[in-house]
Amino acid sequence: MVAIDAGLSIVHSTALRYDEDLPEYGTKNAVIEGPLSGEVTQPTVMIADAIDRVLLKMASEGFDFSKVRAVSGSGQ
Repeated sequence: MVAIDAGLSIVHSTALRYDEDLPEYGTKNAVIEGPLSGEVTQPTVMIADAIDRVLLKMASEGFDFSKVRAVSGSGQ
């Protein structure tokens, strides 16, 4: 997760690695391979859990959430 200021400068950056930080979901390269060639899925609950964990990590790193004015996200 990246926080930027009004001038688009990065003021905070926090990340996690799905396979290492959320091993309970059993992913490899952040996905679960299906029985068909090229078929992959990603547990929706894992994404929600990841967001929770990143926000908690940001808080533990001292990020000031009172300055947040907007949130944006994307996914494929």
